[in-house]
Amino acid sequence: MKKYISCVASSAVASFYISELQSKNTPKMHCYKTITNTSARLKESDIVSSPSGRLGHDLAGSVHTAKENRLARYIKRLVSELHIIHEMNREMDIVLVANAKLIGLIRKELPTSLSQSVILEVEKDYVSLPVDELTGHLRDLLYPVLKSA
Repeated sequence: MKKYISCVASSAVASFYISELQSKNTPKMHCYKTITNTSARLKESDIVSSPSGRLGHDLAGSVHTAKENRLARYIKRLVSELHIIHEMNREMDIVLVANAKLIGLIRKELPTSLSQSVILEVEKDYVSLPVDELTGHLRDLLYPVLKSA
């Protein structure tokens, strides 16, 4: 029986599942924790009211909007939560499920200790799927990976 941590994320919400795959026909998955990014659905004007506060700059001179800055903070929080869950379950591998942009942002924030535990990245938006459907999709993708490990 192989256990793993699944992080299923969108820009608005991330759910962390503890899963076990006993065989291809008997996966089990339960939601351990969910975090939200309340500003994901807000307009830029709703996040900050003063025009001078809407843009930020980094050391390279790139300009970032308030919404981008909030997304970056949300990604850092997501990775921090994933790190905490993984610290409590070190033997478990990690599966990341999100759209391509978010996977890229998450990947940039992952410390080496976590990135070495990632066994699968799924570039899909499965965050709104019922757990039974999500389990089926991940089972079909994971079974060959876990079987060969």
